[in-house]
Amino acid sequence: MPRKGKYTFIKKKETPDVLLSILLSGVSLIILIVTVALAAAGIAQETYIPGVLGLMALLLSAYALRISFRILAGRRSAFRLPAVSTLFSGTMTILWIVIFLSGVR
Repeated sequence: MPRKGKYTFIKKKETPDVLLSILLSGVSLIILIVTVALAAAGIAQETYIPGVLGLMALLLSAYALRISFRILAGRRSAFRLPAVSTLFSGTMTILWIVIFLSGVR
């Protein structure tokens, strides 16, 4: 009688780093949404809070991208979730860099 296999989406040994990378990129996305909402509402025009939040989010997404690259460099096969994490964190990093460069006059 054949054994039933358990299907898992995330392997146990890659879980902490991949999930940390996705979590940091998600926090960066939430900060992006909050700062854009503050700027659209005109609430924080005179303060430096959106800039500080944006810089923090840029650093978070850059660190998530570093974690993702390290995971992909060490993997030989089955790198679907780390690849998704790399794409997500790389997109957030590039988006934050574009926002900062467009704000510098």
